[in-house]
Amino acid sequence: MNRLLAVILASSLTAPAWAADKDPPKKPAENPEVERMVASFLERFDTNKDGKISKDEAKNRLAEVFDRFDANKDGYLDKEELRRVAAFMIAARGNGPAGARPGNQGADFDDLDRNADGRLTRDELKGTPYADHFDEIDTNKDGKIDKKEFTAYLKKQAEKKD
Repeated sequence: MNRLLAVILASSLTAPAWAADKDPPKKPAENPEVERMVASFLERFDTNKDGKISKDEAKNRLAEVFDRFDANKDGYLDKEELRRVAAFMIAARGNGPAGARPGNQGADFDDLDRNADGRLTRDELKGTPYADHFDEIDTNKDGKIDKKEFTAYLKKQAEKKD
């Protein structure tokens, strides 16, 4: 009974957030950004091309959140579960300044890495303070920034401030 009450209370608290806009929030499947991210996940991680991602195929941030989003605990993230992952990642990066997590003094590579492939592209850095410094951060000049390059850049910037 307490669980039912909690569900009713939670739903009544979230409804007013979108009622003022008169349109309910888009479901993940209706959000083009979510769909692009799901397609990117499948393209990058679905190595056997079966339309879902196994725990062994998941890498980087997707591997970190795998168990949390494998709703039916079958060891795979299907498209619906991947939509939830994408919606979660999009919502997470919408909190606070681009690339910053609450309580974090610097940028968070994983938040900037929108498609969770372990590399940052120019597109992923658009609108962030790092966009204009892409070429400086990309020290190996491969057109992508890995975590090591990003961390080295942040360290270098911190040393300049000291």
